[in-house]
Amino acid sequence: MPRIDLPPELGALSTGLILCGNAFAIAVLFRLGRSFSVMAEARGLVTGGIYRHIRHPLYLAEEIAAVGCAIQFFSLWALLLLCMQLGFQLRRMTNEERVLERRFPEYARYRQTTARLIPGVY
Repeated sequence: MPRIDLPPELGALSTGLILCGNAFAIAVLFRLGRSFSVMAEARGLVTGGIYRHIRHPLYLAEEIAAVGCAIQFFSLWALLLLCMQLGFQLRRMTNEERVLERRFPEYARYRQTTARLIPGVY
């Protein structure tokens, strides 16, 4: 997909979202420490820091950056890819939560009291 020339405001918004999303992701990875895994594994249950408010802050960070990328390419294809990526992330969250519930009985309560991605919304 070729990049188009965006108005300066959209270019700045896009760049800001990409940078903020990536910075947020790095902060979350530091918070996760050894509990981070690419595969859905239950190495440890992290409920402190940002995890007090959001169950999947790393996925939120990735979505923020992905929205920035979609704005960069500003096309129907970019929107389609963004929607597909979000769908895969939602599926990944579901799989991860199943693993965590099996490994940590207290996860069910944590899940009931903590937003999945956006506090007060979802």
